[in-house]
Amino acid sequence: MFGEDPDHIKYEIAKAYEELRKKRKDRDKAKDNGKDKDTHKEPPRPVKEVNCTICNDALYLRYDVPVWHSNFGKTKFCACKEKELREQQKQYLLKLSCIGTTAQLINATFDSFNGLANGVQEALEAAQKFQSSKQNFLVLKGHNGCGKTHLAVATARQYLENDKTVLFQVVPDLLDHLRATFAPNSDTRYDKLFTMMKEVDLLILDDLGAQNPTAWTGEKLFQLINHRYNNLLDTIITTNLSLDDMENRISSRLRDSHYSRYVNMDHVDDYRYYASVDAD
Repeated sequence: MFGEDPDHIKYEIAKAYEELRKKRKDRDKAKDNGKDKDTHKEPPRPVKEVNCTICNDALYLRYDVPVWHSNFGKTKFCACKEKELREQQKQYLLKLSCIGTTAQLINATFDSFNGLANGVQEALEAAQKFQSSKQNFLVLKGHNGCGKTHLAVATARQYLENDKTVLFQVVPDLLDHLRATFAPNSDTRYDKLFTMMKEVDLLILDDLGAQNPTAWTGEKLFQLINHRYNNLLDTIITTNLSLDDMENRISSRLRDSHYSRYVNMDHVDDYRYYASVDAD
């Protein structure tokens, strides 16, 4: 740079300054027009919609406890995940019970129950109030067509609406399920299935007495009923047997009026006749 004309140097500096000033002016103008100076920048990604604002769809939450607490650092299911698990369990039990898949039961609710048949009022009231009653067993005894299974299924739906687990089983089918678990190619273990029957919030044993009476079936039914009786677990039994016709160790549990209500529907007219008349 030595020997250069001082005026020329001043000119170059002034020129560079003017170019810098122009660039700044253009940049400020672009900002005023709402444009980013980097025209090649990718547009912002859309914000993902979150279904659960508690866990942000992570499904788990950390325990909010002090560092010395035993649960510090551990996780628990969010309420949304617990609801999902309850629904999965409910659907699984519903499928296993055949409620909603059998044509005769798919519309069995209290609203669809026809109260025109003579003598159904006591059984209807007992079923509707069973969930809130102090008794844990409800026995509906009557002939075919008196509506006892309809009432049992309607009660089951009431429990399901309140997030309770339910299992409905026709007794002969129930025993067949248990026998099938002993097969080498069975996908279900006996202890898992039997435990589920013993522990659900509401168990419905439909058509007790229709099974083939053997020592094995009698023992399994007693174990099941006795467990639920001792643990005050809600159970509905439909049957065409009187208590005197049942095995004594089972009937003795069902006679206990503190924990069981027995409704005799033998005098009820054929419910199916009244249902068909109403449909016409």
